Amino acid sequence: MEQLTAKQLAEWEVFCEVEPLSSQKSDIHWAYLLSTVTNLFISVYGKQGSKKVKTEDYLINWWEDKQGKVQTAEDMKDLLMSLANQQNRKVKGNTLKRDKK
Repeated sequence: MEQLTAKQLAEWEVFCEVEPLSSQKSDIHWAYLLSTVTNLFISVYGKQGSKKVKTEDYLINWWEDKQGKVQTAEDMKDLLMSLANQQNRKVKGNTLKRDKK
């Protein structure tokens, strides 16, 4: 990367827009599959006039959350710690219930 010129970097950015990398292609393929299956279920089981989903509804933006905020490492750490604390409370609760029996 350090050896690329600004022009070369711009060319690679354009290339990636035209020809996404394999992981991006996989995300697009899965989003298409999920939207197709969801729309099939909506057609069969949904209420008449139910809104169909779009492929874009299932695409993951790996860099931004729903509010358009870029997630920092501290944000990620806080989220994982809160999930771990929740799980620890569940485990402790189950242990106490078993001990009382």
